[in-house]
Amino acid sequence: MEEILEIVETPNLSCCCKCELRINWIVSTIAGSESASGFIVQKFSRCMEPRNILDVVDYQNITYFEAWKVEDGIITAEDKGVQCDDKFLIGGRIIEEFCRSVDKNGRFTFRGEVYWIPFGSDLFETIDKWERGCVKQAGDLRATYDDVEIGPEYRHFTRKPFVHEWNLTDETVIYSKAKEVLFEFFPNSTQRDYEMLVANVYYMLTEKHRDIADRIVMEWKMEKQFNMDGTAI
Repeated sequence: MEEILEIVETPNLSCCCKCELRINWIVSTIAGSESASGFIVQKFSRCMEPRNILDVVDYQNITYFEAWKVEDGIITAEDKGVQCDDKFLIGGRIIEEFCRSVDKNGRFTFRGEVYWIPFGSDLFETIDKWERGCVKQAGDLRATYDDVEIGPEYRHFTRKPFVHEWNLTDETVIYSKAKEVLFEFFPNSTQRDYEMLVANVYYMLTEKHRDIADRIVMEWKMEKQFNMDGTAI
């Protein structure tokens, strides 16, 4: 299959539900020309399994269409992303997402069907009228939740599915992954890092895992050479 995109950086596959894939479109491959004008349209879908394993509205299953306008072979400035052209993304701060993911085993699957809609074609004017900002996940791109029929006369590519799985149901894994995250976030032997560690470890882990939180705090103190009252040696 022709390469229609380039991955901007190594995909972020965290120990919890948080994940991210950033890409840039290879416009000439999608359009079949170095200087074409039209729209790159993606039918995006995301599926969470088991369904509703995470009680977050923005993470529920979703399908929509989004479009990037291209003029003379270049994505227009208003549709060109700052970091990348497109991203598949779940989650904010990893500490918050870890908290949501504890005691859960789940998977997200992202899919993209990509089309080239050339300038002057029947669909071009329709897509040009799609509203911006009406689909939250598409940002400021033209987008729609409506089901759009795109015929075989248009160039069509299927992206490789992006799949992220996590399993935080085993206490050994919960301990090791929580410790890894917290020790990376709070690496310094300072009162501030100690206080931030304590606040976040008891936020990340439920009362059910209080013993794991206590263990992580104790091991951080030992490694950073803190006294039991939290003051530096």
